[in-house]
Amino acid sequence: MAAFISVSVEGIGNLREKLERRIQKARTGDGSAKAGYSAPYALFVHEDLEKHHPIGQAKFLETPARQSRTQLAATVLTNMGRGKTMDQANYEAAKQLLELSERLVPVETGTLKASGFVEDKYGHRQTAIDLGLAEAPRPKKKPMREEESEEPTEENGRTDS
Repeated sequence: MAAFISVSVEGIGNLREKLERRIQKARTGDGSAKAGYSAPYALFVHEDLEKHHPIGQAKFLETPARQSRTQLAATVLTNMGRGKTMDQANYEAAKQLLELSERLVPVETGTLKASGFVEDKYGHRQTAIDLGLAEAPRPKKKPMREEESEEPTEENGRTDS
């Protein structure tokens, strides 16, 4: 006669519940997040393939998105493995994409570079400045009027005293 051994694994119910919660958490949301540039001329600069740029290049957002697909997907998977939702994981990938694209923006500083942003589906937005990827653009200096550039004299009604 054959002998049977009965094995009971404790905690399997807890493990199953934990996995089901993780699956449900991953399904929550559609994973929407975006990276982009809000300067009014950003699209023109991005698409102008004829312009020579001493720094950076056209397609400064599209190129890293295409070249880093595998890396961005790994960022999503890693973040979901750490318990983040699909939305949160994609937001992290969008931040990574923005960082990669900032290296290719065809200016060192200024409005275009500073206009980079990431945004989730709820409208929560962080700019390249917020993320430490760009500096705030400096205000442009107004050209001095001719009368302001003259040396102060009694004749022009201006004195240093």
